[in-house]
Amino acid sequence: MPDLNQMVQNLKNALNLQGPIDEGTDGSHGPILGTGDTYNYVTYPEAATVIDGGNGAGTINYPYTCRQRHKHYVAQAETATSDRDIHGVVEGHYDFTFSGKVLMSGVSNHGKEGRSGNAVENHMNSLNGANVG
Repeated sequence: MPDLNQMVQNLKNALNLQGPIDEGTDGSHGPILGTGDTYNYVTYPEAATVIDGGNGAGTINYPYTCRQRHKHYVAQAETATSDRDIHGVVEGHYDFTFSGKVLMSGVSNHGKEGRSGNAVENHMNSLNGANVG
């Protein structure tokens, strides 16, 4: 089995995610008379914390801040815009295999509203089965 300390360090490096990340937009201007609301989400990942539980297992806490931009439209014209921050954390459990891979489980996005933190959650899930040995 590869060195556990090195595997933890490699996992930390693999978790690094550069921001800001555009998560896309929900809502629309509205099909009738162009009246409606849109919500755009931009996630700013923070530093992930890897908590080594010993014996090749542990937890990950990956905090983020997401800016939600709300735009209101009346007759196709933007009439109001407001921003607010959504704070959340993506948490998950990891286990290392004897062959040097990481297995992710229980990944969940706490504080999620709309599309906030999707990129962080998807990134953590994408590491399942990655070689960190």
